[in-house]
Amino acid sequence: MSNISAPDWEVLRTKGADWDIFDGVFTSAAAGERKPNLGYYRHVLKVTGADPKRTIFVDDKLENLVTARSLGITTILYDTFENVERALRNLCSNPISRAKQFLINNAGRHLSYTSTGQVIRENFAQLLILESTRNPSLVEYITYDGAFNFFQGHGELTTHEFPSDLDTTSIGLTIAPNIDASTKSRVMDSMLQYRNADNVLQVYFDDRRPRLDPVVCVNILTLFYSNGRGHELDDTLDWVYSVLENRAYLEGTRYYEGAETFLFFMTRLLAASPSVRRQFGALFKERVAERIGTTGDALALAMRVHCSNEVGLDAAVDVERLLALQQIDGGWNDGWFYKYGSADIKIANRGLTTAIAIEALQRSAGKPVALSEGY
Repeated sequence: MSNISAPDWEVLRTKGADWDIFDGVFTSAAAGERKPNLGYYRHVLKVTGADPKRTIFVDDKLENLVTARSLGITTILYDTFENVERALRNLCSNPISRAKQFLINNAGRHLSYTSTGQVIRENFAQLLILESTRNPSLVEYITYDGAFNFFQGHGELTTHEFPSDLDTTSIGLTIAPNIDASTKSRVMDSMLQYRNADNVLQVYFDDRRPRLDPVVCVNILTLFYSNGRGHELDDTLDWVYSVLENRAYLEGTRYYEGAETFLFFMTRLLAASPSVRRQFGALFKERVAERIGTTGDALALAMRVHCSNEVGLDAAVDVERLLALQQIDGGWNDGWFYKYGSADIKIANRGLTTAIAIEALQRSAGKPVALSEGY
């Protein structure tokens, strides 16, 4: 569908292009109309019998797209070939199937990386991918007979001998399979020794690192409530409620980026404890509703849709934005998730972003979350 004169078209069609890929070529000369006139679009729709609602129009001029949109046609602005290819794939193929294939294609290689470009081998993201997919073949992590360490080996971009932390340990003990109740109980007993002067649990199994983070507290609470011991952490729970009530999480925390990470981990806590859900539920729903439609990268959008699903909110605007960010390979790009507390270095993991996006999109579509299907 081109604005071109009859003589120019006669010359162009002799050039070395693969014209056979087109079922039809429409010229303004033959139609007696030019883009962006409505008549030209109506002419093409009539001749082809195409349904505007199932038609995609690609053009490099915005005015031409506006007319197409006014007829109900989906449009793509041509800027680069790569962007157009990505947009067409996202419109014409199943996003869930493509995303699952991305995870399969990269099984065992869903490694985290920093904003400085360094790949790091850590346990935290691997465990969360496992939780979202229920497929251990996709990830590699270390199981411990006790406290978990964030790193799979020595510390990277930090002290060589890095202490185990209550955060990764809580995630590990709630997600990793085949950890017996006695081990969990023993580790939780040890955790209780690392409370500050306010009786709130800290981050590390190391009194020389007195760090505090509300997301870490949420994950610890999830572990304790999952094992019938939440009542031992009332002061920590009260502080987390204050963080939620006063929106103290909006700009992220010491170790976590953005508002959505706090809310995302809160859904795990609410799922683990009916009593916490009763206490926090109404306020939590309000806070999630406040985030719908705000800015965010792919991970923030996936987490936001996940949270909205959990409390029955319609986040269609964020679902649409998330779908548009899917890449050609089926995965989603950077979502800065956590960070080194003492340095401005952020950490991301495409596998994690993609796994959370799959679960969120399945739930938002009202489909059963058959997480093992297709892996």
